[in-house]
Amino acid sequence: MAREQGFFARHGLNVELSQVGGTQQVAALLSGELQFGALGANEVANADLRGADLVMIATCSDLPIFSLYANKQYTSVAELAGQSIGVTTAGSATDAAAHLFLKQFDALDKVKIVAAGGTIPAILAAMDQGAIAGGVLSPPTTAKADEAGYTELVNGAKLGVPMNHSGIAISRTYLKDHADAVKQFLAAYQDAWTFSANPANKDAVVTVLAQYTQSDDRLAQIGYDAMVPVWTSTKTPRVKPQAVSNLLQVSGTPDAEKADPAQFFDDSLIDAIAAP
Repeated sequence: MAREQGFFARHGLNVELSQVGGTQQVAALLSGELQFGALGANEVANADLRGADLVMIATCSDLPIFSLYANKQYTSVAELAGQSIGVTTAGSATDAAAHLFLKQFDALDKVKIVAAGGTIPAILAAMDQGAIAGGVLSPPTTAKADEAGYTELVNGAKLGVPMNHSGIAISRTYLKDHADAVKQFLAAYQDAWTFSANPANKDAVVTVLAQYTQSDDRLAQIGYDAMVPVWTSTKTPRVKPQAVSNLLQVSGTPDAEKADPAQFFDDSLIDAIAAP
């Protein structure tokens, strides 16, 4: 939205958008190939604990906009005991969501989490092939799962447990050397957040969602409906400490579980942008 509505240009930036997987963005940010990434606290924490200097400066969602779907023969998470569910890759936001969901239903040690193809559509394809009993999906793939007769066992947004699965991250080195550009980026991002949260702009938002997810308006509408509660829940897209803390507790990495969540994000920049 920041690009298509001209918010980046208004704030003096010429921004190119590239579609890169969350875990792959870490290397791209550290090499300088990307200056800003859209990835979750899971990826940021795992990278920083291995010596990287990434920091989250805004959120995209502090609720997991993921659902756990399974073959219709399974009617509860408990019934998945002994089975496997798919995520994109180990250490990804889908992986963190899977751990969070299973932990909430006391099934973390009973259900196996496996990498299933690297993308959300690939997880659904693996389910179709019978390779896994279920998988962690996000809109609009959730709509395709519904149409195919799969059962939604857990809806992350409705579950209501904060978990940062997506945010804006940069390297601290880039922040130090390009503070003005970071402020301009965040100003445009704030404008896009406010624009997207306004019901009057629904058609424009759905159109852009369809464009960037390479889907149609019907599927983009599903994505829009999933995200509206996030956009309208707060006027400022700041990272919630509890959303990072909850994620670290299910990361599966002992160092992450013991880490201070505050070391992985800095809300001061977006707070300064949002201040009157």
